[in-house]
Amino acid sequence: MDSRACPSASVLSAASAPDAVAHWLFAQAREVGFVDAALALVPAAEVPSFALYQAWLAADLAGEMTYLARDAEPRRDPRLLCQRAKSVLSIAVSYHHPEPPLAGPADALRGQIARYARAEDYHLVLKRRLQALSDRIVARFGGALSYRVCVDTAPLLERAVGEQAGLGFIGKNTLLITPGLGSFTLLCELLVELDVPPLRSLPGEPVRQGLHARSPSPAPSPLPNPSPDPSPDPLPVIPQGPIGSKCGSCTLCLDACPTSAFVAPYRLDARRCISYLTIENSGAIPVEFRRAIGTWIMGCDLCQTVCPWNASPVLAQRADLALRPRPQQSRPALLWLLSLGQAQVRRFVKRTALRRLGRNQLLRNVAVALGNVGTPAEIPALCAALDKEPPLVREHVAWALSEIAQRHPETASQVRQALHEARARSHDPVVEHALQQALAALPEAVAG
Repeated sequence: MDSRACPSASVLSAASAPDAVAHWLFAQAREVGFVDAALALVPAAEVPSFALYQAWLAADLAGEMTYLARDAEPRRDPRLLCQRAKSVLSIAVSYHHPEPPLAGPADALRGQIARYARAEDYHLVLKRRLQALSDRIVARFGGALSYRVCVDTAPLLERAVGEQAGLGFIGKNTLLITPGLGSFTLLCELLVELDVPPLRSLPGEPVRQGLHARSPSPAPSPLPNPSPDPSPDPLPVIPQGPIGSKCGSCTLCLDACPTSAFVAPYRLDARRCISYLTIENSGAIPVEFRRAIGTWIMGCDLCQTVCPWNASPVLAQRADLALRPRPQQSRPALLWLLSLGQAQVRRFVKRTALRRLGRNQLLRNVAVALGNVGTPAEIPALCAALDKEPPLVREHVAWALSEIAQRHPETASQVRQALHEARARSHDPVVEHALQQALAALPEAVAG
């Protein structure tokens, strides 16, 4: 943007032209760290798709996430989170850093963690930036100005607000897809008492302003153009607002889900989703989903990995440097994780989004992963866990031992003995049931 589009703070005041204030906000957002992010301003108003959200909750597809039904009114109208708010600045930040290369067969015994959780906790990163931006706004327009920083934890329908603001469109996997960034993005918002016009800035396109110009042309196919339009619209005022779905006939995300969590396009049954099962779910993972989880120990990226909107190599160049993955969190060794005590787990998850998981949940997930890829070499460590870990972990360890024995029948006698010994020591009915099921699943010739 040139100096005319981005007036300096020194010439702005509360009485400045709204479009000048909007451009100034974008410039300040870039300066505090949102360098390659997608930015969009929209008037604070009721969320048009709130009824769809209510219908999803009413269909009982949210599982244990009962908190989603609380604070319904602010989810309907963000102004209830900041009563004097007149605008919402919606921001999408990319974490689409390249995947680490596989070193060899040993990587099969490593856990997979969703990309967003491999870096410094995004809550900390984005809140710091939004607070710095808020400080600049207050310094310019006065301390009485009202605002609220939102990063994932406020009762705000972030994807719906982002769609409403023109950051992108909702894909069939229910995620917000931002042209020029894809769906590997984190969303955050600033509700602010500034009356500014709608404005959007996406990577690879000019700044877009105004709600009443002509609509963008529909995409000819679900495949994105991997490079910016070589001939951007030269008009200074071009459309902004909801983009509209560009998935076309593509169903790659729906087909890629190993647990069939998408009951229909744009409709997710969270109770079947690997991210839900490994994070939000506090209890046992249903047996029918354990094999499908593979080696995911926190979250899942499968429905995003296959999406054509995430395929362009240029996207990695726009990934936020503060969200670079940490090596230890990228593909941790499963046996090492299984050996961690409480203090060691705290160090492992410190200042990352992995803090969402308690030790019992983490080791539960690790046990399932070992059940899916473990070899006879992992049996001693699993047997030790079967003897000392809390009930939630032990019931999944029993399943893991049985799975290994089914793949390696020569270990069935060893596993059978370990399960019988654990059953003799156990006083927990849930664990006893899991041990009994594990024994029953052993190969017939061995279990005889």
